[in-house]
Amino acid sequence: MTRFDCFQNSHLLLSSSGRGRNENEGPYMRAKRGVDQRGSVRLISGKWGGRVLSFPSIDGLRPTLGSQRETLFNWLRPIIRNSRCLDLFAGSGALGFEAASGGAASVFLVEKSKKAYLSLLSNAELLNAKNCRIFNMTAQSFLEQYPEQFDIFFLDPPFSNPEILDKTVPLIRERLSEGQLIYLEGSNLKFLKNLCQKHSLNIYKESGGGQRAGILAQKRKYVL
Repeated sequence: MTRFDCFQNSHLLLSSSGRGRNENEGPYMRAKRGVDQRGSVRLISGKWGGRVLSFPSIDGLRPTLGSQRETLFNWLRPIIRNSRCLDLFAGSGALGFEAASGGAASVFLVEKSKKAYLSLLSNAELLNAKNCRIFNMTAQSFLEQYPEQFDIFFLDPPFSNPEILDKTVPLIRERLSEGQLIYLEGSNLKFLKNLCQKHSLNIYKESGGGQRAGILAQKRKYVL
């Protein structure tokens, strides 16, 4: 039985907490949901659950909300342990460090911003995250230079540049094989669905609404 068989046969419910952000909620509730207004993110599960990590103020850097991460890692719970993960637009590191916290064997975090990269290094040291490797380069450069195989790919680029997903997904798809999964996050569920259809990806889990949407998908075996 493959990792994906375990995932496919699991009966996980889509959390209603994966819905959009309430702009009127106070700082306490935002902190509880896993993202603080002052530039910090709280890991929600695993060995580092509850740890708070800071990140710099950079245009376009907006960590995946705690509610969205909770939904995603509920989906991934049967397969995350001992998996190999790639967080290709790492930003704050919320997805990559969450995967490492959940028991991933290795996590590669790729971030082109020098400022964000240095923050990732600092947080990895704070967590003593020996299963994490951090790279200061673009997603395309990484994919061209590093042939490593991964079980799970996280793609959560800045919402202000959704076209980057359209350019990156084909590069990832070329590397996908049976059992490997790709997670896409953006501001529009319809856009993500169309992206999956365009690049021949099967959708297995989805959440959407408000300002956040996420899809977990796998390469189709046959393209008609």
